[in-house]
Amino acid sequence: MVESSGIPELYDIVERPRLFKLLDRHTINKQVILIIGQPAQGKSTLIASYLKQKNEAVCWLHLDRTESDHTRLFYKIINSVVHALKSHEKIKTFKIPQITLGAGEDILRYSDILYSLFSMVDIKLNIVFDDLESIDEKESGFTLIHWIIKNLPRNIHCFMLSRQRPCLRINTLKMEDNFFVLTNKDLAFTLDETILFFNRNFHKEKIEKKQFEIIHKNTEGWAGGLTLISESLRRLSDISMLPQNLSFKAFSYFSREIYENQPRHIRDFLIKTSIFDTMDPEILSKFWDIEDVLSILGFLEKRNLFIQKIESGKKWPFFRYNNLFRDFLKRDLLRQMDQKQYVSLNNDAGKILKGYKAFEEAVECFYSAENFPEIADIVKIKATDLLIKGRIGVIKRWVQLLPEKTILSDPWLLFYRTMTRRIKGGKNNIASFESALELFVKEKNIRGEILCIAYLIEAAVFLRKPSNIITCWIDKGEALLKEISSKKKYTWARAVLWQQIGLGYIAGSGEIPKGISACRNAGILAAGINNTDLGLNSAIIMIFGYVQAGDFSSARKTLEKIDAMIKQGQNPEYRALKNLINIDFSMKKGDFDETGKLLTKSESDIEKFGLIFLYPVFIELKALFYIHINNHEAAIQTA
Repeated sequence: MVESSGIPELYDIVERPRLFKLLDRHTINKQVILIIGQPAQGKSTLIASYLKQKNEAVCWLHLDRTESDHTRLFYKIINSVVHALKSHEKIKTFKIPQITLGAGEDILRYSDILYSLFSMVDIKLNIVFDDLESIDEKESGFTLIHWIIKNLPRNIHCFMLSRQRPCLRINTLKMEDNFFVLTNKDLAFTLDETILFFNRNFHKEKIEKKQFEIIHKNTEGWAGGLTLISESLRRLSDISMLPQNLSFKAFSYFSREIYENQPRHIRDFLIKTSIFDTMDPEILSKFWDIEDVLSILGFLEKRNLFIQKIESGKKWPFFRYNNLFRDFLKRDLLRQMDQKQYVSLNNDAGKILKGYKAFEEAVECFYSAENFPEIADIVKIKATDLLIKGRIGVIKRWVQLLPEKTILSDPWLLFYRTMTRRIKGGKNNIASFESALELFVKEKNIRGEILCIAYLIEAAVFLRKPSNIITCWIDKGEALLKEISSKKKYTWARAVLWQQIGLGYIAGSGEIPKGISACRNAGILAAGINNTDLGLNSAIIMIFGYVQAGDFSSARKTLEKIDAMIKQGQNPEYRALKNLINIDFSMKKGDFDETGKLLTKSESDIEKFGLIFLYPVFIELKALFYIHINNHEAAIQTA
């Protein structure tokens, strides 16, 4: 039995064989299926029902506007794919590499990691991007999506569900014969499907044959309209009482009719839960009795009233409103509540979500309530953990919600904001880290001082600052470490500082033995807290030190030791260093054809991922290669 991640559950739907056959015909040769349809046109229902009968692995991504940021989208894809394939041996051990020693675009790194993961998938996998229109086309999330659909292995299919035509250069992709589009016209119910829909919903006695034709003509086959009419007919005996225009523009009319005919407690439930993107019954039980929550959600879902049940992996399933219905409910919520009540509702929801450690959802509620102190508190609770996991995009989004004055007055908020731009921030990073450090010193916050000095060293190396500046920060770092040497505190922070001191010595001041020693210290501390990413990072800097010193034998031995810690190809730093070591080895063997190939691969990674600290060694090896093949003019130019 294959697994799935987040696929909507279906209840009493009309299966559509004609569309299944169409999809079957095109998925044989095409890997990307784009479904464009108006709201409530049955896009998700169609693909969910189609994939359920395929019995293949499914990774279903319910998108929202926050995934416009490529970092957040990347983690959503990775986590969903790993969850969907968690029983497969190759995927079980997959770990997102957290090494970031380059100054290149991080989206290239994320693309590289996704390629590595997709390459491990040896079964058929379907990835569904639902509500694609939620992603801002001007943001980086679309860049990552475009990369994905251009680089899919043959065993992976991608389904993209959207209300509008996305900016994915569709005509070009169609010309490459790997792209198929289903439109609103294709999705519209035929007359036979309309009749089947109402017969399945027990309206045989209420509708005459001619009336089916009227319904079909007036709805133009809109799935949402059929559902709304079906719901109305539960109360009306005469179809002639329904409006003539039953297109999706009439949604508000029907939504209000459905809404106002519910008991008061259900109406209250509907509008208040509209503040949630995804509804977890366990969390909602803090607002309502747990039996009421499940019965209300179950009632709506079984009546197909614009709500989806989603696999959650927990005791209860999760639920999501159709975006159109949720928008209607939110408008009604804002009409019924004054600002004070709305703020209170969001504050209450935020506190409950925070208590359940649903921090990302809590931040959204606190932002709606303009409760910035609570957002700042969540940043300070979670940001270090997010840094360790490499989830910089989440920190960036949270900090951007805070007023500038709040950030500048709090050293942790200033530090975390600077970390979100640590690769691209340039000279501004040094000034920001220094400001944060000054505040930490005033507060006598040792952990903050350790981390600020660590990243000041790294920033100075990345900016190619003079060795005396880098040495100055190294001295301050070593003095601080010596001062707290007897305290067994701040292990992760101390390991980071030792690692950056190692980088500073090797890449900044040229004192390679001291740098290797510092990296060893970092590795010992990392092993003590079982942080393999930090240990691997320190080992890579150490290998770089050996390569810089020309000690390729020690570099190769260290590389062999960490080979078991990493899957080749997942880390560009590792890959580039291994290529540099192999370049030296192939030249010594006299295999200059292989040397040329390795030089090309190494240069590609160095340039693509901004591994500027490796560039001097690469240039030296390239010059030696030209000398070996008697191309002295090229050797002189390289020198």
